[in-house]
Amino acid sequence: TRAAHFGRGPGPGPGFGSLADDLGVSEARLREALEAIRPTGDPHEELAAALAKSLGLDQAKVDEAFEQLRSEHEQRHEQERNRHAAELAEALGIEESRVREAFESLKPDGPPAPDERRRMRGRRAMLGALAQELGVSRANLRAALREVGPPGGRRHGGPGGPHRGPGGPGGPGGRGAALADDLADALGVEADAVEQALEDFHDAKREEFAQK
Repeated sequence: TRAAHFGRGPGPGPGFGSLADDLGVSEARLREALEAIRPTGDPHEELAAALAKSLGLDQAKVDEAFEQLRSEHEQRHEQERNRHAAELAEALGIEESRVREAFESLKPDGPPAPDERRRMRGRRAMLGALAQELGVSRANLRAALREVGPPGGRRHGGPGGPHRGPGGPGGPGGRGAALADDLADALGVEADAVEQALEDFHDAKREEFAQK
């Protein structure tokens, strides 16, 4: 559910200045307005309640389904991170435990920078920090990363399979469809009904946001 854009209220992000220009207001005024309408309740609870009502289910059952999906997603993420650490360690010729420890020590604390240039600087800084933690050169680390590919991808940088973790709404076959399928399996209902309930919830929240 965090990946479904319910982990935080609306706020400055990519396109913030453009949105202010389109609305004909200053960024400061838009920021103040967004802060004034920031949700105060539990967004996960709100989503579960809306889905339970739309699907005619007990909310406790929906809460349990979300918890199950969250647990499965975290397990898959951990497995993938361990696999990537093992492959990177092999490519660098070092112990896997050193790579895992480096990953853990450099785990980011907050969201990624919204600006592309800042993201690129952050990636370069992360690459340097990881190389230092592992005791290898940046060149060797880059070569190893090119060999093993990114986490979730296939070896040698090939494309990975479809994302199946809980995600936000999307087009056919996107993360929203994957979330609907997973929720439908957990709840024992039709995927189309879950996807429609998710779309209805997002439509209602966008309308509510625009009216505020």
